[in-house]
Amino acid sequence: ALKSLKADAMMPAPTKVNYNGFEPEKKKKPEITEATIDPSEIGLEKCQKIVKEQEFKIRKLKEKMAGIAPTKKNKAEIAAVKEQVEELQADGNYRAAMNYVRKVEEDERDKRRAEREKDDEEALVGGLGKKKGPAGPSEPAPKKQAAASSAEVQEVAGDFDADAEVVAVVKSAVEG
Repeated sequence: ALKSLKADAMMPAPTKVNYNGFEPEKKKKPEITEATIDPSEIGLEKCQKIVKEQEFKIRKLKEKMAGIAPTKKNKAEIAAVKEQVEELQADGNYRAAMNYVRKVEEDERDKRRAEREKDDEEALVGGLGKKKGPAGPSEPAPKKQAAASSAEVQEVAGDFDADAEVVAVVKSAVEG
């Protein structure tokens, strides 16, 4: 039994061979490290700071890599810088902080969206009769509507009474 173990230890590890010769060992992606921080404990501001610092480092390395001429001589240096960027991106603390920041921002967007929808529903119930689109009031009015006079706008709206401010805005849009 010992003899077979020694024989196995003496044998070289099997390598892949292709038609071009021996295939070099493929690089493995850097493994994502475990996060040593709890983003919810350290807070949003600290997480944003961590993300900004890490992204600054990544951006600097990418600028450095862009500054290196892509020649055969510089191939090893470019590969080393790429590897450093991948290691920075695989940092567990950075990823945990980034996920936390994105989650908080998404929750805020959802709250604003829900609030806007609630306001729209209240406006419909309140009798305004006209719902703002998903783009909101910031969307420019089409040219056809701008060309209409204020009297025509009142006729189209029916019972809706246009106040002086709306009429003034429509007139200024028509006049250009």
